[in-house]
Amino acid sequence: MTSGLMAQDLTFGALAGVNISTISENVDPEPDEFEGSDALGFGFQVGAFGEYEISESIGIRAELQVQQRGLTEEVDSFDENFEEIKVDAKQSDLFVQIPVLVAINAGESLSFHVGPTLGFLASSKNSFDGEDLDSELQDEINEDRNGFELGLALGAQYNLSETMGLGLRYTRGLTDLQDENEFEGVTFKTNYNVIQLYFSYAFGG
Repeated sequence: MTSGLMAQDLTFGALAGVNISTISENVDPEPDEFEGSDALGFGFQVGAFGEYEISESIGIRAELQVQQRGLTEEVDSFDENFEEIKVDAKQSDLFVQIPVLVAINAGESLSFHVGPTLGFLASSKNSFDGEDLDSELQDEINEDRNGFELGLALGAQYNLSETMGLGLRYTRGLTDLQDENEFEGVTFKTNYNVIQLYFSYAFGG
């Protein structure tokens, strides 16, 4: 079995791109007039990949990414005259992502990718009305964050040439963003949704 795998092609390279992040919310029981979050933002990812070609149609692709996810949401606040205003609340999360994907080749140029992703939260920063939170409050917020994310990825890549590819991928977080998600009998679950557009370059194979 080992000899057979070694006889197949191994491709490795680098990738970089941009992403769009949103948050899914699920409240149980859902209160009256509940309005979900409309937080949305842009980020980036850079990383490396390796892919074993098991057969002409199937491969195993593993990646290591550094992924920044940004979120911006307009929230209610008050000015110095205690008048209600709208301000931007921003969150920037930095993840180390490890997707392990099955690559299904649909011809010479097109392949589909599906599989689990493992994410590790490296840092998280919040700002309110353009000002970063003080370190004590930021530490308190980060203390409640879930540092691990299990996700499911689905996407496709079109190979522009033997070395260059353009990919589109959707990743759904399956684990909650917060460690504690229950308060006074109400369960509040939040999950990431990330759409990635990336460019890849293969160095060898």
